[in-house]
Amino acid sequence: MPMLSVVIPVIVGILLARDLCIPVWVACSGILISVVGVLYARPDWVSQCFLALLLILLGQFLVITHPNIASTPYDTAVEMRVSIVSPIAAREGYSVADGHIEAWRKGERWHDANDRVQLWLRCDTLGYGDRVHIAGELRERISKHEEYNALMHRRGYVGGVALAEWQILDIEDDKAGGVRRYAIEKLARYAKDTASHSVVEGMVAGSRYNMPAALRASYSKTGLSHILAVSGLHLGIILVVVNLLLSPLKLLHRGHIIADILAVAVLWLFVSMSGASPSVVRAALMFSVLQLIKNSTANYNPMNALAVAVFVMLFCNPQTLYDISFQLSVLAVAGIVAWGGPIVRSLKIKSRIAASVTSTFVIGVVATLWTMPVVSATFDNIPVVGVVATPIVL
Repeated sequence: MPMLSVVIPVIVGILLARDLCIPVWVACSGILISVVGVLYARPDWVSQCFLALLLILLGQFLVITHPNIASTPYDTAVEMRVSIVSPIAAREGYSVADGHIEAWRKGERWHDANDRVQLWLRCDTLGYGDRVHIAGELRERISKHEEYNALMHRRGYVGGVALAEWQILDIEDDKAGGVRRYAIEKLARYAKDTASHSVVEGMVAGSRYNMPAALRASYSKTGLSHILAVSGLHLGIILVVVNLLLSPLKLLHRGHIIADILAVAVLWLFVSMSGASPSVVRAALMFSVLQLIKNSTANYNPMNALAVAVFVMLFCNPQTLYDISFQLSVLAVAGIVAWGGPIVRSLKIKSRIAASVTSTFVIGVVATLWTMPVVSATFDNIPVVGVVATPIVL
């Protein structure tokens, strides 16, 4: 599992950058020195130390080169073009949604922007997918609680924008809102009950913004929040169904190659539909590797594949490390690989039905135990009942 020994020092470097971020020239110099040490240092343990230092500095370098800096000026009255990129969730006295500032101006000239913000809405005229021309200010603080404010910034938000009715200058409904918006609108035609619809919308399209607060609290207290997070469970179901539908192609010459490529394409179509959260991207990367090599002679090590997926995601955006869905997804899979698989194999149950029930229970318990520390730290409770509830729900 070579990638596991690579990704751990990179994560250490990213975490160190939160409180001790070195200048870019120091990181580059340290990386060059470490490369020389890896190539020429003797004995081997010294070379390994240089390699660990190299990877830690790489984590620092990734944070330095992916700064979360707003291109829109803070606390300045400007005009902005903002798109609403998530369903709107009701709160007490206002609503919230994710927004994307596309451009801003103060005067005659428009400036391009690419800022992820949280919108605080005090109006009823806006909806998911709208593009709005507004007059307002970007605030750097998202919450009065310092820890939560820092967490939101680490997750990629640059600030928040308060938006009332009088600030709206123009609304353009974005009809080309993408496959995710189409999916959410399509789902709205079915389950009319608010609770049922919100659960379906969460499990299919990865959107939990319409879920009532009481229902969200219930899932949290019972340790079942990960059931709603689109991840490997949902992609696994889709992959099984898609492979069954494409199985006739395997009767053709080289048909298995066509079937594998189409299956991977469907996986990534679902990733787009569900909002491409870190958990579903991680699962899609692992399943894509599995799908493409299952008919080859290559070995598939799930822990190594998990490490590869984590490394690729952190390399593209190191702030992904602080995303709760990413943390829960990676921990659950790591637990299943490290504990779940070996326990299930050691039971050696001959009956297929009994083996299926037993493996589901074991995997559910293991996933709950491995994610429990993060769940308890994030939601301030220890979901002991989830150890029993998760296997039943699965």
